[in-house]
Amino acid sequence: MTDDLTRNIFYRHDDWEHFLLEMVSGRDFSDISTFVDQVYPPGAAGDFDLLLYNGRKLALRGAVLIAFEKDGCIVFPSSGIEVRAHVAPMRTLIVHHITYMQAIRAAWVGFTQEMAHVRAATRKAVRGVDAGLHVCFDSQYNAYVLKGPHVIATANIINDREIPFVADMVSETLKAGLVLPVDVPEDDASVPPPLRQFHFPRDSAFIDAYSIAPQTQVGPDEIPF
Repeated sequence: MTDDLTRNIFYRHDDWEHFLLEMVSGRDFSDISTFVDQVYPPGAAGDFDLLLYNGRKLALRGAVLIAFEKDGCIVFPSSGIEVRAHVAPMRTLIVHHITYMQAIRAAWVGFTQEMAHVRAATRKAVRGVDAGLHVCFDSQYNAYVLKGPHVIATANIINDREIPFVADMVSETLKAGLVLPVDVPEDDASVPPPLRQFHFPRDSAFIDAYSIAPQTQVGPDEIPF
């Protein structure tokens, strides 16, 4: 984690560790990344307006609805998050929320860039063993080394420190003439659509009809400062 989120209202160590585990396990966070790109670009943490609508505050970036007050809570509709309003001032909550979302995007973008590098380096190392070999990957970052139509080695690779081991394994497998009884799985993972953007006044009916959940995620005794 490059940014210090430990004083962020939305940061929980276990939740962040779970997010990182899901990321390296193959969950696609492109939806959040795309949403943050569109709604919370760099420098946007404090770039929003507060205005009143039917006696409650709304937070807007342009026409995009970031958050609104409802029944003693601050609601972030795109994320499905509700926070009791007395946890912190509304502007503070929104800045912390945007900062946290930007951190998720930064972690995802950094990870996907690193994985692109790892995949390219893996292919280069395997072809250095035998130029006729082919490498493909599934959505869980498993590598499949093929000689013709046959899989001769598999490995889960999420960092470049594992590449020399894979190259050695491929070399030994080739010498032994082994073929694994596995097939490359068809990757049916689809990229989820971006999170829904809400707009004002277009979605004013949504604000009016919104119902607060029985329990919210952040209580006043959980503020980390």
